[in-house]
Amino acid sequence: MLEKAIIHIGLHKTGSSSIQSSLLGYNDGFCFYADLGWANHSIPLYTAFSNNANSYHIWDKQGFSPEQIQGIKKEVLLQLEQQLSKPNCNTIVFSGEDLSTLSQSETHALVAFLRERCQRIVAVVYVRDPLDFAASAFQQLVKGGCAQIPRNIGQQIQHKIGIWEQVLGAENVQIRSFDREKLRNGCVVQDFCHLAGVDPAKIAIKRKNESINGAAVKVLFHLNQTSPLQFGDPSLVRTRQRLLKVLSITFADLPVIDKHFFVDLVDQHDIEYLRVNQLINFSNRALANSPLDPSLDQWLVDLDPEIHARLCAWLIEQGHITSWHGSTSQLIHRTFYAILQTDLLNTNSSLLRKSALSLRDHSAGNVSDSMALLELARMGSPFSRKIKQAFKKLHLEPEVNRRRAATAPGPSGACSATWWSRASRWWRKRCCTRC
Repeated sequence: MLEKAIIHIGLHKTGSSSIQSSLLGYNDGFCFYADLGWANHSIPLYTAFSNNANSYHIWDKQGFSPEQIQGIKKEVLLQLEQQLSKPNCNTIVFSGEDLSTLSQSETHALVAFLRERCQRIVAVVYVRDPLDFAASAFQQLVKGGCAQIPRNIGQQIQHKIGIWEQVLGAENVQIRSFDREKLRNGCVVQDFCHLAGVDPAKIAIKRKNESINGAAVKVLFHLNQTSPLQFGDPSLVRTRQRLLKVLSITFADLPVIDKHFFVDLVDQHDIEYLRVNQLINFSNRALANSPLDPSLDQWLVDLDPEIHARLCAWLIEQGHITSWHGSTSQLIHRTFYAILQTDLLNTNSSLLRKSALSLRDHSAGNVSDSMALLELARMGSPFSRKIKQAFKKLHLEPEVNRRRAATAPGPSGACSATWWSRASRWWRKRCCTRC
């Protein structure tokens, strides 16, 4: 039996990725970082112990079936058993920010599993200034597909920490401030290593900054609001990841989103909890915006000329276009399709076909967009049940589209039914046997 299990439970946006990537593979013969197949233990442990594993965002976006997820759960439990049975070791370390989202019963199940194999369990949690968190969390939400501005962006600090304090006892939950002035050597990785008994001299500290610039936030938010083709298939997840890299490089020198957009969105309960427990210093922070400042929603829809110019230059450089005379909105969509073309063999054909034939209902849609999607669909793979469910929610079934075709205006002012029939005939001629 191991002497101790140390569980880093986040919270979100407090350097968890840096901790995980730095500790991956660590084993000094006394203390070791659990090898569960992912550096981020959120994925295996949430899958194994949450009652909502089938709707976990990691699997939902990739269109995994309940049967596939159950298979992963079984593999995780076997791996976890093997890791907890390692001979000649004293301490096992876990890190997963999604563990802070487990319910009390789910946390009890995880802790009960560990207690049968470890003498003592300690949880470590980092908390962040709510305003900084709101700005960072909104970026993460947009990267994950968020299409609306939340009314409130909070961490539910007291609730999340409270569950672990009730399950483990408050004395076994260490709360640390994610403030550089309070972290050991100003580094969250070194700070956690000190708490966990990991020798920082034996690891390569990797500082992962997952924040994106303001222009990339605008582009992704626009796609989330206007494109029916974003998630539900592994190829789409990969395309989003590649798009993010392109945007990060293309707009590398542009500023990040101003955190003061989020002053009115922070959770006052979080602020009060941190203030009472003296975890964050709020004395040097302004808490009000100027009446003349634009609101977050106004800023997000402003697709400024710099976005248009740089995306156009990238598409020309990559050989996808020779010039562009359309709108910035259409240009954003074309950039997504261009990146998707690198994943032709794994692309879901029916998803692309339905997306193409539904674009007339979107301001960004036009004939060339539809043709581009249909060409991709011709090379695609069979339609998954998960994608079909997603499209039913979006009301994008072909039957619905046909009923609307007679009255919906086309993107160029022509009757939508005209280019609908063009797209449909083109599809039947080229690849109806594939679908």
